[in-house]
Amino acid sequence: PQCDSHNYNTVADSGDVGESPAIAIGNDGNPVIAYALRDGSPRYSNLRVAGCADATCSSATLTSLESGRWIGEYNSIAIGNDGNPVISTWGESGEELLVIMCTDPMCTDAARDGSGYIGNSLGLTGGKGKFSSMAIGADGNPVIAYYDTSAENPKLMIAICADTSCTSATTQLIAETTLYAQVSVVIDDGTPLVAYKDCCLDESPTGMLRVAKCIDAACTRVFDNEVDDLNAEGIATPNPAGVSMVVGNDGKPVVAYSDVLYSQYTLRLAVINWH
Repeated sequence: PQCDSHNYNTVADSGDVGESPAIAIGNDGNPVIAYALRDGSPRYSNLRVAGCADATCSSATLTSLESGRWIGEYNSIAIGNDGNPVISTWGESGEELLVIMCTDPMCTDAARDGSGYIGNSLGLTGGKGKFSSMAIGADGNPVIAYYDTSAENPKLMIAICADTSCTSATTQLIAETTLYAQVSVVIDDGTPLVAYKDCCLDESPTGMLRVAKCIDAACTRVFDNEVDDLNAEGIATPNPAGVSMVVGNDGKPVVAYSDVLYSQYTLRLAVINWH
């Protein structure tokens, strides 16, 4: 549990691979990894999935889910109640957030529409749907936290899917923010909990790690709390260092994040006791 020893395994090394990785542990105990393969111009990518053959991922089945559209940025992956992965991703060719339902535990294929395309669009286009993070709700339906950057002030939003395939969703505002970046959502006591960073209110040099707790499963009300002050030195960017949250075996959410708002170093952990 302390990761005193570890193994490194190369999962994929053909082409410019590995950007925007997201990992989940399948019901068989083996990892499933969604990632992007860049192809052609520096900004073109397509979505791929590695279904690991064992717990250490010493080998994997690599699947290109779709190469006809530019998708595969801001990936997040979770395991549905049927044991198959569910992926949220963003594609700039259509500038939309997509929810993809894998048809088997290793995601060698996914549900497709009448045109042969994968993924359900929630109508979140343009600047909506970036930096998505997904969890499976207590009802088995996906829950997706994301940013809406189409307005002057970025909005941290959450989409509550109406069914397991996320053919439609209700969206709710979590917080209006001063920047947009990676977020992390988990299901805590049956309701969503979202960790994110915000910056420099009232020209303060200090940023913040914040955690927003949905009061109900539909997230119609939110309790938003500052967890830690962050050093804001560095060059302002819409993509500061990441945030990742899990719920421990003791039921307490744990957030991994950097102490510096913009730079990716000085790893810290916060255990959320007030939830």
